[in-house]
Amino acid sequence: MSLPPLVLAAHGSPHPAHAASVLELRDAIGRRGDVHLGWLDHAEPDLAGAVALARQSTNDRLSGAEQRARRRGPVVVVPLLLAAGYHATVDIPRMLAGVRKVLLTGALGPDPLLAEAVARRLSDVGTPREDPVVLAAAGSSDDYALAQVEQVAQYLRDLRPGPVSTGFLSGNGPELGEVVKAMAEGDDPVTVATFLLSPGHLADRVAEVSRGAGAAKVSAAIGVAPELVQLIRQRWLSAGTS
Repeated sequence: MSLPPLVLAAHGSPHPAHAASVLELRDAIGRRGDVHLGWLDHAEPDLAGAVALARQSTNDRLSGAEQRARRRGPVVVVPLLLAAGYHATVDIPRMLAGVRKVLLTGALGPDPLLAEAVARRLSDVGTPREDPVVLAAAGSSDDYALAQVEQVAQYLRDLRPGPVSTGFLSGNGPELGEVVKAMAEGDDPVTVATFLLSPGHLADRVAEVSRGAGAAKVSAAIGVAPELVQLIRQRWLSAGTS
């Protein structure tokens, strides 16, 4: 079965490590002729341009007729966003307005696979399963997006016996530094789990705020975790075969 081409809608960042991490993720998901990147900001191509490129891309496993059908067919767009905030609900639909035959999926969260990816990063920094953790997200003014992050925190609680709280850099949710400070007053060292997809300025800010508030450890962003790759492939398959 041949799936439609996939475009990953990436936020973008001027931070030098961000683009490299997203490109690595793209390459882990599938062949470059099948998987493309469209950027919301800071890089090219933009989202509409990436969809156009995806339609024109070649795949040597397809016949000529299949290639022609691909150029006329749909393109799956998966937002590389952890919750359905402003970018997912407003920016991406606006950027795709007027673009024909796009199968746009929802944001990646909430999903148990994201909690498994976070647990992997906690293991990477040697955090015992019993230690307290703060799930640190960028934040949003959208209460629904905040609730989605809290759902991932609940999935993480299902995976480990230690307490899990949520903290945000901005928006309406509990402020990250205050949450870490309160948990650090206990007897056990606190680890902050960086609930971001890629390294960048936000991840740097999570580490800075967390350590300043008393966190003993800060895990890396999710990056190319196999659970994230699996989740994106599931979204691609579900949209492409619906």
